[in-house]
Amino acid sequence: MRRILLYCVQLTILVIAAVWLADHPGTVVVDWLGYRVETQFALLIVAAIGLVMLFNMVLAAWRAVTRAPGSFVARRTARRREEGYRALALGMAAATAGDREETMRLARRADSLLREPEVTRLLSAQAAALSGDEEAARRYFDALTGNEETAFLGLTGLLRQALRENDTEQAFAIAERARRLRPDSSFVVETLFDLQSRAGRWTDAQATLFDAVRRKIRPEAEALEHRLAIFAARAQQALDADRVAEALELSDRALSTASDFSPAIVLKARSLAHSGKTRAAARLIETSWPKRPHPDLVTVYTGLWPQDTPLDRFRRIQRLTSDTQDERESRLAIAAAALDSRFWGEARRVLAGLGLPDDAGARACMLMARLEQEEHGDSAAARSWLERAAGAQADEAWTCRSCGAGSPDWAALCGNCGAFATIEWRRPPGVALLPVPPEPEVVIESPVTTTPVPEDADRREVATVQA
Repeated sequence: MRRILLYCVQLTILVIAAVWLADHPGTVVVDWLGYRVETQFALLIVAAIGLVMLFNMVLAAWRAVTRAPGSFVARRTARRREEGYRALALGMAAATAGDREETMRLARRADSLLREPEVTRLLSAQAAALSGDEEAARRYFDALTGNEETAFLGLTGLLRQALRENDTEQAFAIAERARRLRPDSSFVVETLFDLQSRAGRWTDAQATLFDAVRRKIRPEAEALEHRLAIFAARAQQALDADRVAEALELSDRALSTASDFSPAIVLKARSLAHSGKTRAAARLIETSWPKRPHPDLVTVYTGLWPQDTPLDRFRRIQRLTSDTQDERESRLAIAAAALDSRFWGEARRVLAGLGLPDDAGARACMLMARLEQEEHGDSAAARSWLERAAGAQADEAWTCRSCGAGSPDWAALCGNCGAFATIEWRRPPGVALLPVPPEPEVVIESPVTTTPVPEDADRREVATVQA
């Protein structure tokens, strides 16, 4: 609409000008170098416009002729540049797909078309890495680090090489340089945190984790789990070095993150015991047990009084489990203590509450085998319970969720795969058991000669102990 309106306005102006010149023709006389030219004013204007247009046409033709070689070269250069960048893009796609031959071909083509090494070095490095020429790839990546615009790409390439070669020290140095250039890079931050945690550099790992949360690289929920593992690992490290006050502080910080985290409770109780505060350690475990019963707490709790007799330990376990006697871990702890104290009837009563024999776990079956052997000297019954233990559902244990390997104690790093913060208290992965062929009966001799005791007498003795 605007164009139509503008065209109408221009046409109107031209018509008005033509009408005005027709009404006022006028005469123009030119005397120059002995020549006299006399013409109408309108005709002079038309002639002047024609001369100007002719001059412009000649000038444009002259420019086209003189600029033709340069224009040809410019168009050819632009076409080569376009084809070079297209080869570069296709080469990066081939490198991502792992096509070694196509990546090398396109890298050579891009390099010959663009003739800009700072642009094509990355693709050349990828091609060299895919072809297995790590030394050539390293040279390309090193060259990239010399340019401010490509330095980060070169460092990430060198970092991946160092990780593939398990060169931890080199990987540390490169990751630190890369983080200084791009502190918001999730790949660099995650790699640096993984290196620090696997190396046990807990203070550095904690600082990196804090920065990752602040920059929203790692979610807060995931960071809580890792922060908890770092506090517990640092507390363990401090306790091993006899820095008891530091161990207490760090275990408290871990418990402030997760109050029922049994490794942190164990560490704090051990730290209190090391500093001579046995009663405080006992109160800590007695308070924590009802929240989340755990066999590690029993081990530490009974270890607070190494001079105790089996009867003393039985009494302490009864006091510890007084509010949770129906819990599975409580029953197992009481049964083990009762067996140590030779209270056969009490051990049998407590184990019966675990759903034996149908719903028996491996630990319960092992305790029953011990009970049958020590109370009655019944090797056949003991063997039957041991066979049930072999085929029973596995009890919860410290297990790495990454590789499935078991661990006798909690640790921040898996001893099998080295993963960080993956060991948790759960049932190990199930393993199908092959049928066991029958074997000749083997008599299991008890190290202690036992005399069967009437179960009523057992209960009377336990009642006396509880009183």
